[in-house]
Formats: sequence, C-alpha cells, structure tokens
Amino acid sequence: MRALLIGDDQSLAAQIADALAKNEIAASDIDRCASAQALAKLQSAQFDLALVTMGDDAEDNLALLARLARETSIDILAIGTPDDPKFILRALREGAREFLDRNEMEAEIRTALARLGLHRATRAEDNATLIGVCAPSGGCGASTIAANLAVTYAKGFERAAVIDLRIGAADQELLLDLKPPYTLAELCAEGERVDRVLFQQYLTRHSSGTYLLAAPSFTNDLAHVTPDGVQRTLAIARSCFPYVVVDIDRSFSPIQQTALRRCDAVVLAMRLDMVSLRATRRAIELLERLEIAAANVHVAINRYGQSKELPYRQAEQALGIKNIHYLPEDAAWANHCLNQGVPLVVERPKAKLAKRLATLAEKLQQTKARVAPARAEHAKKFSSPLSSLATS
Repeated sequence: MRALLIGDDQSLAAQIADALAKNEIAASDIDRCASAQALAKLQSAQFDLALVTMGDDAEDNLALLARLARETSIDILAIGTPDDPKFILRALREGAREFLDRNEMEAEIRTALARLGLHRATRAEDNATLIGVCAPSGGCGASTIAANLAVTYAKGFERAAVIDLRIGAADQELLLDLKPPYTLAELCAEGERVDRVLFQQYLTRHSSGTYLLAAPSFTNDLAHVTPDGVQRTLAIARSCFPYVVVDIDRSFSPIQQTALRRCDAVVLAMRLDMVSLRATRRAIELLERLEIAAANVHVAINRYGQSKELPYRQAEQALGIKNIHYLPEDAAWANHCLNQGVPLVVERPKAKLAKRLATLAEKLQQTKARVAPARAEHAKKFSSPLSSLATS
C-alpha cells in the first residue's frame, strides 16, 4: 500500500509515518508533500491512501479535502484534534472517509486501515475484474497471453496484477524478467493473517505497473497452497487492483477450480489442431459442470495462420461457443520477447498480435459488463484506454 502524507506540520507527519510503519506499511511506500502540492502529487503518481493533517486554518483544510475528493478517487483520512464535532462532521462531508485523533495515532490508523480493507473488498466486488487464462493442452501460450493481458490492463489503468497458479512451472517470472523474493505458497502459509497490507508485501512490481504473485517453483511447496488460501488471495487481490489475471494450470485440480469459479471471464488458449481442439472442447464441458456461464467463457486461438492447421470454421462448430478470438502467428517476435523477458505489448505495441491482445482485453472487459449490468458504468468508464491500445 502506498500512502501520501499531506500537510505542512513536519512533526505530525513524522508521527504519522511512524504509526504507518508500526502497521506494516514500509517507509519506501510512504511519501510526503505540502498541502499546496497535494493535488499535483496525487495526479502524477499512484497512491492507495492520502492522509491529510488538519492545520490551524480550518477553512483551508476543508477546501483542500473537498478539492482532493472532487478531483481524485483516493481514500482520504483526515488527522487532527477531535475537539470540535462540527468541524469533524464538515471534514467528513467534504470527502474524508474518516477523522483520526492525532493523540491516538497508532491505534486510530490500525482501526482505519482495517475498515478501509473491508470497504475496498466490498467495493471490489462491483469494480474489479478477475480473468482466468488456461490452456487445456500444452504449447498454446496461455502464460504468454496472461502476462500480456495483465500488462495491457496495467498500461491502460496504471496498475494490474497477475497471479501465477501454475505451481512448479512459475513461468510468469520469466515472461516478465522478475526475481520474486516470495511466492504464493509462502503467502498461503500465512493463513488467516493475510490482509491487504501483508498481501502487497508478497508482490513483485514490473516496470509496466503489473504486480506479480509468483508460483512456487517446486511441487513440494504444493502442500501450502490450498483452495481456502487461493480463495482468500483472490478476494484480497480484487480489493487491491481493478484487473487481476490468473494463470491457471490445466490440471483443473481443486485449487484451479477454486480460481475458475471466482473468475468474471475465463480464456481457454488453443491451437488449430485435433489434440488442442479436443482438449478445449472437454475443458468447456468441465466449465459447464462448474456452473460457469457460457457468456463468460472465451477461446483464444493462438498462433493462427500456421500451415496445415484445421479450418477455423470446423473448430468453431466443434467448440460450440460464441466468444472466439484469433491471435495471429508471430513466431519471430514471440520468441524474441520470451527469451528477453519482455511482453510483446511493451516491445512491439503496434504489431498485429499486440493489437489483437489489446482487443481481447477489451472484449473480456465487455463480457463482465454484459453478465453484470449493474457494473456496466465501470466498464464504460474504463473503455477508452484499451480501445486506444487496440487501435493505435
């Protein structure tokens, strides 16, 4: 969690930073600025929380709260001396989510962070999108698709997450050229201690704004990864990011099924050959048994355009679903990006394949709006960045 301390009282800011550190927010994730620079700072960098100190000028303080609430979507905590109930009420009306007593800083911040976690988790059910990507047969590029989708969302919305559930493979760290110090197994071992703050400490940031929760590299770590742990992890991830992409193993184990059931959309990656087609058809039947709506299931036919592949109309008829997308063959650049650990949408954003991946990301977003009409405003709000990536 990144926090911005806003105000001109340096002594109070130091007390707040100390209280945040005692609540497991690292010093590197805490920034400070004067009141006059607050709006520009929030608009130029990504923060999860703003803490505004209430100085001597009450009207200026209230005007700052109102401006920040009006021109940003960040959660705001006002911090001051609670000796005037009317002022506290006005601060809350102007946009502060809570008013904290500066004399009880550590306890007040601990309680506020817990309440914000619950608030964001609830809000995430309306706003966040969880996308699962799986290849029912090998060699279909599901992990590559997952990485590029996550980076596409991060490019459009400043931050996104990719969770690697391919235990023992751990491909995402190679695709993003990252060296994660922690893995999903270690996070799940924390059990019910896991909250938003702890969860974010287990992530590794990519330069695109994509955050990776890596899979364990060794299968003997599997014992730590449980369906309950995965369910808890995905719920918290939804509360932290607008888009979460999950790289799902084709074993369809209880762990993988737990993830699939929580997804707003599922992408099945395949090639146009008989082995891949049969495996994908069986996966679609499995998703039906898991009561995942057909409208939420997408097939991405990867490496489309290869010599002697099955006719696409034959494949479409056999699959029997509407959401089918074609990702063209681009072996040279796909191999280059794989070997360099650079996503194609970063290295070659104008390539046909990169544009098709951006279009797929946008279509997945629209799927959620169709199956949940109440969330359509969110999809509408965030449609333009992906549209520009797909067409630029």
